[in-house]
Amino acid sequence: MGEGLVAEARTPCQEGAGSQIGKQRMMKSVERRVEALEARLSSAPVILHFADGSTQELRGPRYFLLDLINAAGRTDISASQAAQLEAVRRSLFAEEPGGGHLTEVIRILPGPAEERSDAPDRC
Repeated sequence: MGEGLVAEARTPCQEGAGSQIGKQRMMKSVERRVEALEARLSSAPVILHFADGSTQELRGPRYFLLDLINAAGRTDISASQAAQLEAVRRSLFAEEPGGGHLTEVIRILPGPAEERSDAPDRC
């Protein structure tokens, strides 16, 4: 070996301290990623208000109202989406996060073709 290529010897205590710092950094990174994921997937609830004075809370992932708009005219939706659409359509108004109006869009969209009177006859 030439001069300057001497490997530095580390004691077990020195290696343990370095790996602890590495583990702490990794855990902080994992914690930040989990927090970001939770923030992205969770959203403030939508509060639906009905004619009888009752309210219902809808929750879902961040863009679940957009998914409901997309599902509004389809027949191949989940039971959960169908129930949420029905609740939105029955409601008088809603309190949405950030003052949004997506529930109003859902209310004016027609349902699946089978429910509409102007649907073409398939016979």
